[in-house]
Amino acid sequence: MAMRINGMGGVVGAVVAALGLSVGCGDGFASGDCHASRTCGTAGEGAHSGTSGSDATAGAADGGGGSDPTMVGGAAGMAGDGGAAGADGCDVDADCSNGVAEDGAEVCDAGACRAGNPPPTIVSFTPEDDAMGVEPDTSVVIEFSEPLDPTTVHATNIRVLDGETPVEGKLDYANGKVTFTPTSPLALLAEYKLSVTKGVSDAAGAPLLQELASTFVVRDGAWHEPTTVAKDTKGQLSFELPMTADGSVLLVWSGSVSSYCPTWARWYLRGLAQGDVKALTIPGQTECSQVSSASNAAGVAAVVWQEPDGQNGLDVSQQRAGAWDTPVRVSTDFFAERPQVAVSPTGVTTLFDHSASGPESTAWTTDGAGKWPTQGDVLSSFAVLGNTSVAFDAKGNGLAAWRASTSPATGIQRVAASRFTPASGKWSTAVELPGSVAATESLAAQRGVPVVAMDNEGGGMALWVDTSYPGKLMASRFAQSAWAEPVPLSGANTVDVLELPPALVFDGQSFVAAWTAKDSDNQYIYTARYDLKTGWEPYEQQQAAADGTSAAVMPALVTDGRGTLLLVFAKGADPSYSLAYQRYSAQTWGPIMAVPGGTITNQGFVGLGGLRLSMSPNGLAALAWTNYDAVKYVSAVRLASFY
Repeated sequence: MAMRINGMGGVVGAVVAALGLSVGCGDGFASGDCHASRTCGTAGEGAHSGTSGSDATAGAADGGGGSDPTMVGGAAGMAGDGGAAGADGCDVDADCSNGVAEDGAEVCDAGACRAGNPPPTIVSFTPEDDAMGVEPDTSVVIEFSEPLDPTTVHATNIRVLDGETPVEGKLDYANGKVTFTPTSPLALLAEYKLSVTKGVSDAAGAPLLQELASTFVVRDGAWHEPTTVAKDTKGQLSFELPMTADGSVLLVWSGSVSSYCPTWARWYLRGLAQGDVKALTIPGQTECSQVSSASNAAGVAAVVWQEPDGQNGLDVSQQRAGAWDTPVRVSTDFFAERPQVAVSPTGVTTLFDHSASGPESTAWTTDGAGKWPTQGDVLSSFAVLGNTSVAFDAKGNGLAAWRASTSPATGIQRVAASRFTPASGKWSTAVELPGSVAATESLAAQRGVPVVAMDNEGGGMALWVDTSYPGKLMASRFAQSAWAEPVPLSGANTVDVLELPPALVFDGQSFVAAWTAKDSDNQYIYTARYDLKTGWEPYEQQQAAADGTSAAVMPALVTDGRGTLLLVFAKGADPSYSLAYQRYSAQTWGPIMAVPGGTITNQGFVGLGGLRLSMSPNGLAALAWTNYDAVKYVSAVRLASFY
């Protein structure tokens, strides 16, 4: 034990040197002294007796008062009679520490160094670091070595990140274990990061010493056996298959075994029905045809159908806040042809009303609360030939395109397009895409039904077929509020599918196109990618040569918006088809595989609208089609799920 001696006649230095003892805190204390002794001092008082102090607090009578050498950290002693005050004590917080963070910060308590409070550590966490094939429904669980301060368990300190974006979810804490449950399933094939910061502390306030940063990758999806949703129905399947952000899909069809009505709507998630089927038709209707449906990511949905007999017009039902409203007659156009409904990300709903008699194209657009106007906005005075393609970006900017002609039966064909801006709340007067107006009225100068997609910055792309070449797939770029001259994509191959549009998506980085074309005597599926900086890359043949004996038709392409794609197409010819698919991930197309249960026996399958395919941002997908009996004029609606 180190001892300080204050004696008479100023002999302290000689005595200390002779004894080989350490000096006190006020005289050049070395931190190792405290570590060795594991003691610390309390405040001492100078003795009032005037004699040499024999204990820790005594002051020398001859004026040499001082602090106790055995009490490291003691305050200055009070001056004794005739003696001076003792020296200041040392810094006990620093002096008591052994420098080992893992066992906590030691503190001076009642004259002794008390052991510190060891900080919490992470005992285990799942998914483990670099884990592959994690289930999309997984919860992240972190187990700590001791109870935590619950106030430090929050989204700032414990996060699951998708890139740099925090994943939405709920944090639960109990008995040293934290569980994070995502609000929606994690995205298929996506990589996530688990982050735990030093802001997490135990119940006594000791913080985590080392932050945690680990990554894991979610598994890919797989097709599951389809379910038959409706049997022996005389109606139709909606031209679209809307899907919300969590992967819920809206299936809409019309008819029953004895009637072309009612119009039915039902939500499905992973092939399972969510709630009861809803009959939307106005009572007394006899025919529900040309059904169209739409939804945004939040689940605001709408369904439109035509009633050509008796009541005559276009009826629409909207779903807001989870409930379908009473159908209303928006348009009384007896000659309405190919009506289309669309819902923007902000919840604005538009009905595209194309008349076969006017000819005239009109857009009926609701306000944000879903109220329909008393009059629609006329977009063009051309006849419409085929469905309308509509796309929105995340901000609510929209593009719509359709095939048009100067007259319904004959006339010069072209591709018309309109633009929607949230600021105006309206669709613009339609314009003709540059290069899309045919030179003659001949069948050799037809235009195919277009398809549009939008990028993240308000730009867009349209694909359409020009038979004047003959049979070329053309691409028109929309940027800076204007359409550019089109470019051909299909090379020397012949593209002659006019009624069904090619497929086009924006995968978060590039536009990707898929189409059917003839190479010599065989029909294949092709794809091409448009880089926003460098333009279109050379097309690729996707269907393997071994499949060349069976024509590939009706490509449907979807994306999760984060770089992965799903391509589905049919192989065969009337009346027998089989469905196949390919997966695109890690910048590579995978092998062609069969869709389980994907057999079709339809005469005129193409004329029924082909395949309906959709995908959510988390990579869940759904596929719908009909099996059709031309003799009985009945069909079965089938739904397959990818998850």
